[in-house]
Amino acid sequence: MNAPRSGFSGWNSNFALALGLSGGLLVASAAWTHAADEAGLITVQVESIQPASAWETKATFSGIIKPKRKSELSFERSGRVDEILVEQGDRVTAGQTLARLNTEQLEAQLRKLEADQRAAEALLDELKAGPRVETIDAARANVREQEVQLELATSNLRRRQRLLQERLVAREEFDQAESAVERWEATRLMAQKQLEDLELGTRKEKLASQVAVIESLQAAIAAARVDLDHSVIKSPFDGSIIARDIDEGSVVGSGRSVLTISEDAVLQAHVGVPPAVAQSLVVGSIVRVVVRDQSLAARIKSVVAQVDEATRSQEVVATLALTPEDKVVPGDIARMEVARSLTVEGFWLDTAAVMQAQRGLWECYVIELDKSGDVGVAVRRSVEILQTEGNRVLVRGAIRTGDRVVVSAIHRLSAGQRVRPVVKPTAVKLEKAAP
Repeated sequence: MNAPRSGFSGWNSNFALALGLSGGLLVASAAWTHAADEAGLITVQVESIQPASAWETKATFSGIIKPKRKSELSFERSGRVDEILVEQGDRVTAGQTLARLNTEQLEAQLRKLEADQRAAEALLDELKAGPRVETIDAARANVREQEVQLELATSNLRRRQRLLQERLVAREEFDQAESAVERWEATRLMAQKQLEDLELGTRKEKLASQVAVIESLQAAIAAARVDLDHSVIKSPFDGSIIARDIDEGSVVGSGRSVLTISEDAVLQAHVGVPPAVAQSLVVGSIVRVVVRDQSLAARIKSVVAQVDEATRSQEVVATLALTPEDKVVPGDIARMEVARSLTVEGFWLDTAAVMQAQRGLWECYVIELDKSGDVGVAVRRSVEILQTEGNRVLVRGAIRTGDRVVVSAIHRLSAGQRVRPVVKPTAVKLEKAAP
């Protein structure tokens, strides 16, 4: 680091008072030239230094502006894209429809399922009402008809049995008559069972089975409606469309990015800082963030509790307090200013009091007074510059409290030179002159 050399070439013999300037000006309370006095000594300005145990400095860390939320929007089912209703750069609101898939097949399937549900519900109502009187009467008549046929078959079997005993018919005719009796008996039993079922009404098991059929259809209808909902993309929040990846007519799969939306109404600065700095930051506190030469207030939202392996830094997220006049967009470079209080033993000197020595070292002149107290000897002292701030530097080295350090024309001095030190005058503020 290079500290500036003294820029003073001399002082006027008179005070320079600037009257009539608004607000007042800082002027020196005394002035002189560096010409030698009657004793051949030059006059130099000195300051009696006092220790500084701490100072506050500002460190700047770079990051990037990001939206609070950014989402890649996609369909939750496959299909052909029918409509894309927005363009890149459009502003959208939460809940706004952005894109649609073709749903003709889904809608037809839904209509069929709804029709099947109505038919199943009608059958359930019929089962609950039970059989009609006409149906029961018809079943009774059928039972009587089966009984008559059974009686006829039984009589025929008895005749065939007598004839068989008398050997007037063949054994085959008897077997046929016996088989007819068995057949009609089975038919009568079936008709009787049907009649009993009708007289008892619909069984609970059958009602439960039909209810299950209806519930299955309801579930299928709900699934079809969900698929219809998944055929539409809606905006999850207010924001701007920053990317459009698909056009109408494209066939897309589930999860493929169609649009990207950014919530740019709320912007955040994401800045990496050293862990030591991160520990000093308090969530909720206010910091300054510079974007495009705009100094903006930002509130710290979070400090990520993990050190990045690549950068060895922790990420700080700060939400910007923006007005409509502020010109900030996602992707801008952000520079976060963090005030740090540092503790060190040293002295603040005017930049004109130090000069560069050999091998990167720095030096200043200290005046050692003789017994008279009016004249002294210029002695070089080595110092280390710790911090530069405006027109002053923080140093430490071979100087101590109370030393008289030369703050003017040090380039005209040499080690061991006798000089006449004068305390640097205090700057004063002049009031505005009356008109």
